Amino acid sequence: MDSYFPLEEYEERWARAEREMKRRSLAGAVIWGKTAASFARAGDVLYLVNYFSGKVGQPFDVSDHRARDYCAVVLRPGQLPELFADDPGFHRSHIPTDRIRYSPDTVAAVARSLRAEPIPGRVAFVGSDFFAVKYWDAFMAGTTEIEWEICDDLILDLRRRKSSRELECCREAGAIAAAAMDRLMTSLVAGKTEREAAAGAANEIICRGGVVERINCTFGDKVGATSREPLTGYSASAPEPGDMVKGWLIGPMFQGYYMDPGRTAVAGGRPDPDQRRLIETCAEIVMKMAEKTRAGVSFKAVADVGDRLVTAFGGSADPMAAKHPFFGHPNGLYFEGPPYISNVVDNMGARFQAGDVIGLEAFLTLERVGSAGFEQNYIVHEDGVELITPSPEFLH
Repeated sequence: MDSYFPLEEYEERWARAEREMKRRSLAGAVIWGKTAASFARAGDVLYLVNYFSGKVGQPFDVSDHRARDYCAVVLRPGQLPELFADDPGFHRSHIPTDRIRYSPDTVAAVARSLRAEPIPGRVAFVGSDFFAVKYWDAFMAGTTEIEWEICDDLILDLRRRKSSRELECCREAGAIAAAAMDRLMTSLVAGKTEREAAAGAANEIICRGGVVERINCTFGDKVGATSREPLTGYSASAPEPGDMVKGWLIGPMFQGYYMDPGRTAVAGGRPDPDQRRLIETCAEIVMKMAEKTRAGVSFKAVADVGDRLVTAFGGSADPMAAKHPFFGHPNGLYFEGPPYISNVVDNMGARFQAGDVIGLEAFLTLERVGSAGFEQNYIVHEDGVELITPSPEFLH
């Protein structure tokens, strides 16, 4: 099999999925994916059968070509997973199951398969959060023999705890992200344009085998925003010495595994005392939360650390903290929350497990000084965390 993970890895994932289905009293599951250059809902199918569509184009139905970029995996206990692929150009050597069907209309193909071989009992429908309304009624009408139960978290729950091979993959993803962050922030601190800085970071990621989803840059009067140019994430502008600069990297840095480190610095590399206090405190909040994090500790307990330190700092309301009202989240084949490390959005009573991969982040604002953000990615262990995005703070 021509893939990063061996067949035994996928067999273990299938066994875990079957155990989880049994625990939930499910007779089977249909797991939908949406790939074709989009990663947000690609993770479940990628996790189960290593399939990612190369099909791109307008998402409109043409003749019998419908439901473009939809794929699915059907799980029946005791059987190999069945992949319904939307792209005829897939590589069989990449896929760990030999039960593969191509269709230009995967929604209709899955419905036909379930009519031909119904699954008796409750069946999980995974993907209601993105499944298009225009296909829903037809699919339900074509599968009236199935007792559906929406279980969008079925595979997501399994994905959160990583295998040893996945953790090695995440370490490589973290190393790629850290190298790219060095390029990005070194360029911004040196006063290069955001475009130039982003290009250097993207080159680092792509040359090392990663994918860029988003590179966000901002500085000066817009440092509190996600980016100066929302469409691209980077503008043609360059910071002046003394401007606060912020950079963030987001994407599947290796084998589809996401990292999202962020840094704040000052162009010219000579922060004044207020700027230094703002940036260093933001980084310190993340580090103090990391010191608290280990297997068995609740997400709430770590969020409490963040809340206490933000309150002690004072400052003004930060727009990024309002946009992201949490101190972190699980990472993996995309951002794997909920739960979130937060007392504002749902932490679901979650506790860290050994093998979790997470992002810890903080945002602060001081009026007439600027805004700072800082994020690190870690692996959680029984006795603490392992930093996997070791990029410097860029304050000297």
